[in-house]
Amino acid sequence: MELGLYTDSVKDESFEGALDLAARVGATGIEIATGGQSSAPHLRIGELLGDASRLGAFSRAFADRGLRIAALNCSAWPMHPVHGQDHVALIRATFRLAGELGVTKLVSMSGSPGDGPAATTVNFAWYPWPSDAMALLDRQWDQALELWRDLAQDATAHGVGDTFRHSYSKDKAQLVRRLARIEGQVRGIARMIEREEYCVDILQQTAALRAAVDSLAILVLEDHVQGCVRTAAEHGDADRYVDEVVDVVRRTLGRPVRGAGRS
Repeated sequence: MELGLYTDSVKDESFEGALDLAARVGATGIEIATGGQSSAPHLRIGELLGDASRLGAFSRAFADRGLRIAALNCSAWPMHPVHGQDHVALIRATFRLAGELGVTKLVSMSGSPGDGPAATTVNFAWYPWPSDAMALLDRQWDQALELWRDLAQDATAHGVGDTFRHSYSKDKAQLVRRLARIEGQVRGIARMIEREEYCVDILQQTAALRAAVDSLAILVLEDHVQGCVRTAAEHGDADRYVDEVVDVVRRTLGRPVRGAGRS
């Protein structure tokens, strides 16, 4: 286990002071902000990009204290109807800086769009009613996927990104969309109970909720078997993954897990 420090948590410290603090407390993995939602108190991205001398001094400040840059943070609103373009530019600049520093991990936010061309702020579709709210959510997902597919290519070009991906990654957007609807169903049932509605109506909604959860679980399970388990089998390590899948299925069916006492 490695202890880390996000330097914005000590924003009143100087750059050197923040690193000295990390070294004193034994935090070796440092996350440092480049802008966006942060004022970037310890990094001036415009001064570092393309300046070999300043980049070298910046990197040595970590190395001399036995620290490493675990991640660059550019948490921003890349789809904000007013600030989005500036924040996209910041994210791309952070990709470039990461490449120059040899940092492979970047922290950001997907962002959320507005509700149309004339929007002035973001619009979160958080409840599955009325129907045009769900249509808005679908449009927002389409916009997010288009943007982040493009950004992902830029990130890869600069060496940013983990090499491991879970098998469900290809269905991540669909899974998150389903979970948003499930969350709305749960809130709807809670309101029905608060209003003391008819028992059978509530039970019908819980049945629909259970079906939605089961459908999501099946999709994750299919991805796991077709991806993780298949890859493990190809590398001669299938047994552990197969046992995990069998245990999950038995729990789902309400059956005891085989060999519950095994280590």
